[in-house]
This record gives sequence, structure tokens and C-alpha cells, in this order.
Amino acid sequence: MTSWRLDLTVLADLAASMFAACFMVLLIFLSLAQKADTLPARPIEATRDLNTVARQVQAAGELVDLLHDHAALDGTSIDLFADRIDVRMATGTTSLRGDAIASLAIPGGPVRLYVFSNALYHDVTAVLGNRPVTEMSVPRALRDATGEWRPEFLALDAERAEPVLFRQRLAQLLDGGTEGEGSAVGADGMPAPAAGASLAERIASALGAVAAIGFPILGVCAVLLIERRRYRSGQTNPLGKQSTVPDGA
Repeated sequence: MTSWRLDLTVLADLAASMFAACFMVLLIFLSLAQKADTLPARPIEATRDLNTVARQVQAAGELVDLLHDHAALDGTSIDLFADRIDVRMATGTTSLRGDAIASLAIPGGPVRLYVFSNALYHDVTAVLGNRPVTEMSVPRALRDATGEWRPEFLALDAERAEPVLFRQRLAQLLDGGTEGEGSAVGADGMPAPAAGASLAERIASALGAVAAIGFPILGVCAVLLIERRRYRSGQTNPLGKQSTVPDGA
């Protein structure tokens, strides 16, 4: 009876080993078949495989002028958001989404692109074709929490202020202020220097530096002082000195 059970155990082990070997061979053949069906990778050529658009890099002053002309009546201003585009023309503002972008009709005059997201960039450039376009990526300082124009900039844009005043208020917005904070902009239109830290902040910073440097030094000095006292105490009363007088003398 015991021999019969041992034979069954040996057969079960052999069957399990054969199944594992066959399964591994099957996986190897499947891997080879997938590699045979896969086309060899080829290098990506940017000019051939990617949709590239050449734009002239704008200077800082030109970008300010481009923002100033966002609400200009001449030409077309296009805001590229993640889910739509807003087209501003002399006749009004139109929002387009999805397939409706392909039907965009651009009148004559300059075209200005204000890019918040590249999701619809390809669709817009396909409609514009080879027309001369001036574009910019809108800085984060001019975006709200939803990724669109800040209300302060839209209010400034609606005023159509003269270029000098527009530059001053724009510098204030880029510096993180609001239109009610007049001290954020200097007389020359550039952001005013940031106010220095308060006396309490300077004292707290100095105390932090002293604590970061002084506490480790005080700790080392305390250890050295303790070791020095232990060394002197050991010289006065050496531990190894014992009485040489025999017991019972």
C-alpha cells in the first residue's frame, strides 16, 4: 500500500514538472511570435513625423505690446484654452469647441494667439495655415485658479489704457499685486523693490542661525568639560591603586 502511494506521488511530481516545462515553452513561442509581428522601430524625424510650427521669439517689450493689443479692434485675438478657444474680433467674441474650430473664418489683419493650453493648438494652426501669427504663452501670474485670464487682467484689458499706464499696471499684476496696491509699481513703470523683512522676522532669523550653530558647539564644550573633570578625578584618586597591607596584619 505504501509503495503504491509513493508511485502516485512520483507520477504527480513528474506531471507537474512536465506541465511547467510545456508552459514555459509555450510562453517562449508566444514571445517569439509577438517579436516577429512587431515592425522594427525607426528613428523619429522631427521635420517629418511631428507637426512643427516656426514662430519668431518675441522680446519682453513686444510681449507687453501683445498683451496690450489683446482687446484691440484691428485684427483677431485668439485665446487657446484646454477645452475651447475664444476668438475676439471687432464684431465681438466667439467661443468654439471641437469640430467647430475647423469652420473658423479669420478676417484680414494681424492674428494674435494667447496660449493657455496646447490641447487645441494643432487645430487652430491648421485653420490659420501660413498666415503671419504673433503668439505668446500666457504667464502664470496672469492666470486664475481655473487656468484662464485673471479677472484683474480682464478689467485692465477692458479699460484700453494707454501703453504707459498699461505697462505699469501689468507690471503690478506680474509682481503678484492687485490694482488697488499702488505701491507695487514704481514711477518708471517697473515693479517696486520688495519691502525688507520686519524687525521681528530679522530677530527670529538671527536667533535661528545662532541656535543652529551655537547649540552643537555648546554640546561639544559640555562633553569636553565633563571628560576633563573625569580625567582630573582619575589622576587624584586612581582606580587601580590598592592597599598592599596583607589581610589580618
